[in-house]
Amino acid sequence: MEKWKEILNTDSTAYDGSGLYGNLGQIVAEAGEWDGFPAHASVVLPPLGAVYFEYQPGV
Repeated sequence: MEKWKEILNTDSTAYDGSGLYGNLGQIVAEAGEWDGFPAHASVVLPPLGAVYFEYQPGV
């Protein structure tokens, strides 16, 4: 499993967003082929917003 930390979510209340859409601070890629790649993850994206992640190797 590979982890990615959510470092920016424009829907956060810290940025005057609604705070309704997020990934609870991280996403975890699960093993299992998807579209030719060895792993996959589900990401929640806010409407008309942006989300940035940072790879966390070895976490």
